[in-house]
Amino acid sequence: MKLNLRNFHSLSRLQAGLVVIVIIALLFIPFKYYNLLNSPPQSTHLWRQSDCASLALNYYQDGMQFFKPEIHNQHADGGTTGYATSENPYLYYIVASLYKVFGHNYWVFRGLWMVIFVFGLLAGFKIFYWHTKSFVISIAGGLIVLLTPVVVYYGNNFLPDAPALMFVFIGWLFFFKWMQKDNYYLLFLTALFFMLGALLKVTALISFFSLAGVWMLEFVGFKLRGSGQRVFVNKWKSLLPFAITFISILLWYVWAWNYNSIHSTKYFSMRTCPVWNISSCANCSFSELLSQIRIFWLPHLLGKHMQIFYIIVIGGLVFYAKKLNPLLVTLSVFTFLGSISYMAIWFAAFQDHDYYFVNLFIFPFFLVLTLFEVVTRELKTFKIFNFLVVLFVSFFLYQAYYTSIKQRDRYRGWMNEEHFNFSDIRVVAPLIDELGIEKNDRIVSIPDRTPNYTLYLLNRKGWTLLYNQSTDSASLKSCIDRGGKFLFVSNFPEQIEKRPYLKSFTSELIGVVNNLRIFRIDGMLHKKMLINTKDTIMSIRCGAESIAYPGTDLMESNLNQFIFKGGNAISDEKSLTEAKSLFIGPSHPFGFTVRVPAILQSNLSVSAWKYPPEAPGMVAISAKNANELFVTSDEGAVDFKTGWKRIERNLQIDNSFKFDSLVLFVWNNKDEYAYIDDFEVLFYRNKLKVIEKEIK
Repeated sequence: MKLNLRNFHSLSRLQAGLVVIVIIALLFIPFKYYNLLNSPPQSTHLWRQSDCASLALNYYQDGMQFFKPEIHNQHADGGTTGYATSENPYLYYIVASLYKVFGHNYWVFRGLWMVIFVFGLLAGFKIFYWHTKSFVISIAGGLIVLLTPVVVYYGNNFLPDAPALMFVFIGWLFFFKWMQKDNYYLLFLTALFFMLGALLKVTALISFFSLAGVWMLEFVGFKLRGSGQRVFVNKWKSLLPFAITFISILLWYVWAWNYNSIHSTKYFSMRTCPVWNISSCANCSFSELLSQIRIFWLPHLLGKHMQIFYIIVIGGLVFYAKKLNPLLVTLSVFTFLGSISYMAIWFAAFQDHDYYFVNLFIFPFFLVLTLFEVVTRELKTFKIFNFLVVLFVSFFLYQAYYTSIKQRDRYRGWMNEEHFNFSDIRVVAPLIDELGIEKNDRIVSIPDRTPNYTLYLLNRKGWTLLYNQSTDSASLKSCIDRGGKFLFVSNFPEQIEKRPYLKSFTSELIGVVNNLRIFRIDGMLHKKMLINTKDTIMSIRCGAESIAYPGTDLMESNLNQFIFKGGNAISDEKSLTEAKSLFIGPSHPFGFTVRVPAILQSNLSVSAWKYPPEAPGMVAISAKNANELFVTSDEGAVDFKTGWKRIERNLQIDNSFKFDSLVLFVWNNKDEYAYIDDFEVLFYRNKLKVIEKEIK
């Protein structure tokens, strides 16, 4: 059986261009890449995204020294530098080079990732086309595997996993072209792109070792090209490019390990997390980890429709077992074994890291390719083939729709809550130079649990809560001793209550922006002050006394478009300012519900007062469909004079916000009751201004 590849030019430029248009249209329209193009790191694994963005920015502004990769967090060399590395930073170096031309813009980073993604998807399509000779089925087959939610999410992200996978597909494209033309340089290009992928993510070596498996089988006598032919006719000559590749990859990881050792850092994990050692790596049992993957990650890996699709694929492979392309079957088997081996060695990492799954999609790609190749070869002259084309295209279209839903969930729901929580930091970032915080000044950012997110946004090196860098007075004082000059405390009312040790570092206030406070902490007076004035756009204040019809669940407002719900939960036993409050709990879990328009380029503050302070009860912001956006808070400061606690939730509504209206309310989903009073909604725009302080 011959592989029977068509000439590369059998795919016309017009057809190739059409595929690119289809890919880009999918990425920009249902997957909303255009909304994200100039957005900072956010959503799932904002932590690791910020690490990658930090590496590129530090290259750009610190001399472009390739072999001195560095992040903003000062965790290395005894907490005095940020020197650390893991994957080869060549892509971050390219981003930094592009910054030299275009400036530091998020669209540069995301744009490069997207270009690589498009070329990788095109390579996957071409591989299918060469084997199936069907333009339509190649679009469906080549993209149905790759346009899966987790791959699309990381496709224009800051992490290296999707580019690594795309480089691997480009490498396979050159490999199949080499089989057709037998030009030695094409084999070097195959090895080069396998190397580019593996330098970014060691999981990309699955393809490298799968091809090595083919070489070994042919070395012991198998002939996998079909019709009694070998893939590697000159086995020793064909080995050279891959030997160079493997040695280069090995040298990098040895160098990276040594670099981290020299700088006394273990931040970037360069160790295994095997299935036989789950308890020490993930602090959970095997069954608990499987349950986490099934409930939390599986919907972003394989929807139910794709699970059905792969069952059909496996059934088809069993049916055509004797007619399958021997090379494709071998690659499917080896990529499967490679995937299983990889999952066993790094199994515990799958608990919290869905990006570890990205490079595993090389196996389903070859699995589907193996079936599509035999189906188009055996059934193309039969009417049933047209039915199969319709079936596969239907799966592809539904996969695109399903992926668009999951992509939206990543950015609109709770998965992006950490990004929402630091909106004040993003507001302050453009003014940090004007405030007099110099480029080389070190800062402490609380309560950022990531190493780099807020430090990267502010573009200042320093410390966060990582590794207990600033979790008590002693550790915060240690940061000052190592050069820390400024303290940023987000959600200050909550943090000053949760972390009372901060009080002794708050004497020199230099900035107030919503719930963010900025202090100078090195004992020096600061000449400048950042103040925040608010332009109120809309304000709603109400207490339980506003209920017009006791015994119902309606409240009236002087604004007719607003409807408040309170119901029979009115109580006169306890109140904050007047005579009544809402008493919410099991029988009346909701109160003070109001639907308001979402005002773009504004800040939204929703607050209420709760008694007793420790009782359950929170303020909530929701889209009409709570699955799309639902954020809550029960945090805030206690007024010790009254004993009531003010709970508050803030939300920044920028131009990328896609909801026309929001539902705001108080909610108690516990078995205990709480008194709620003085519900307030405020839409406002910040006016930030740096002024000269009067130094006494």
